[in-house]
Amino acid sequence: MKNLKVTLAMTLIGWSLGSAALADDRTSTTPTQHWVSLSASEADIQAVIGNGYRMHDVEVISTNPYRFMGSFVKNSGSYDKDWWWTADKSFNQLKSFGESRNARPIDIEVTVVNGSRRFAGTFIKNSGADYTPYWMFDNATYGELQNFIALHQARLVDLDVTQVGNELRYTGVLIRNQGAFFKNWSWFANRTSDQMKTIINNSGMRLTDVERHGSDRFSGILETGSGLWWARTRRTQAQLEFDINQYGARVIDIERFVVDGKVRYDYILINNSNALETRIGQLLRNGTDGTRGFYLRQLGEGTLGALMEDFRFYPASTIKVLEHFYYSRRVDTGLASGTLIPIYSDHLNDTHPNDNSTVISNRSLTTVLQRMMVNSNNQDTNALQDFAGGGNGVTGRQVINNFKVNTLGIGDDIKLNHKLGGLGASNDPANVATLRAYGNLYEQAADGSVLSAAGTTFFRQNMANQTINAGFDAGLDTIINQEAALLGMTNTRRGQFRALMLNCWKPGNWAGTQYVASAGWVQLPFIGTSGRLGSRQYVVGAFAHDTSNYTFGSFDIQVLAEIMREQIRSALETFL
Repeated sequence: MKNLKVTLAMTLIGWSLGSAALADDRTSTTPTQHWVSLSASEADIQAVIGNGYRMHDVEVISTNPYRFMGSFVKNSGSYDKDWWWTADKSFNQLKSFGESRNARPIDIEVTVVNGSRRFAGTFIKNSGADYTPYWMFDNATYGELQNFIALHQARLVDLDVTQVGNELRYTGVLIRNQGAFFKNWSWFANRTSDQMKTIINNSGMRLTDVERHGSDRFSGILETGSGLWWARTRRTQAQLEFDINQYGARVIDIERFVVDGKVRYDYILINNSNALETRIGQLLRNGTDGTRGFYLRQLGEGTLGALMEDFRFYPASTIKVLEHFYYSRRVDTGLASGTLIPIYSDHLNDTHPNDNSTVISNRSLTTVLQRMMVNSNNQDTNALQDFAGGGNGVTGRQVINNFKVNTLGIGDDIKLNHKLGGLGASNDPANVATLRAYGNLYEQAADGSVLSAAGTTFFRQNMANQTINAGFDAGLDTIINQEAALLGMTNTRRGQFRALMLNCWKPGNWAGTQYVASAGWVQLPFIGTSGRLGSRQYVVGAFAHDTSNYTFGSFDIQVLAEIMREQIRSALETFL
């Protein structure tokens, strides 16, 4: 999500053409590109429209100069419509605007300017599959609106609230509740936030429009509908941006208000994720709190699913793969795998006595790498940082980070800032990583761009992999067994598939389950239409950051392996 900066203050008509197709912007969970502008001029909004977006929710946040909030969807696919928007109109002018274009409003916003009611609105062409009888209303009392709904067998699709004296007045849009447009629905008026929550929970419906009036009074519309949605109140801009990314959602309704001189937002989000993102998102949300994310990319094909893939989390021991890649590259370019690495008793220090009095043993590089990547030994991990810097940990981390930048082309989205163990996430600065950076790293370790075939084998064999039937690999094996059984596959055929699968990964955690992550690479066999055996490669990762409620028994088995389920099923089907 991006927010447009405010520039000029003139409001004109914006429009975009496309073929009509039935899609309710406030209830459709078909994934689409989307945009939110929190403080935009007409020119800013026109710029978004010029990039192919359609505004479905408009809010006026000031009138001198005019500035708007707007929620947009990409005007394509099932969201493709003929549409228009306008502002600074009287009610009759707003009606005429729609009638002259054979358009019906989907969102109306009323603002009082110098005692005069002025209106903004968004419209779609009222024809074809989008055609329905509709009614615009303004300044209605609660009783008047209830009577009108009953008279016309209509339902509310948009609601705005103003206060006239001591009485609330309602403005909005009704459509005939019949045929393709029929839905079970209800609305509520002038309720507290706690009362609103109770109404929603008891209704079994979703909130599609919410209006705040007063410090804790709300009116809103409820409709039946499938799919995930979330409502949030009193949130900051940063929290809004976070929620959109954390839930893989888009905004369908947003309200702005000021409390104690600070801008806050109420908003409704609807799921905007593909099937994989929805499934794994729910798995993570049901299993832990904090910030959660996952990433799955097929080499040569693109990203299959991702949530919070660019969030910088504390990686714990998963970052050890960066050191492992650095040394795999060095071995690939001539460093002897049997090179002796000094292991220090004071391994958390970045410098050591010149007399080597704290050296407790010397181990071969291969042994140290295996102890780091399989046993996750921090003492051996830190010895590798020291060795890279000629005995100095600070220098060694810089050397490894330089390799990451200069050879792998990965910036500070993954970075070693301290030794492993000790203060962990409390270090300042702490180690950091993103799932996208891990995907990039594992992909380069596998695609031959950095390592030779022998180097790739060295990288994979000296870390947790398919020969160690624990964690991620055990989880993959469980999924293979489950999916093979569902497909009716013989044990022999399943075993052949399993024997051809390759993987490697590195898990990590710190402070128990407060920071948990895992990332790796998987190669699945498949049989092409010609009968020839081939392979598909994937990079995969997941994390839970700063949690306080964590219920997974094994993150590798229950999350990382689960991300691969659809890909395993697809590959198994070729073996039938």
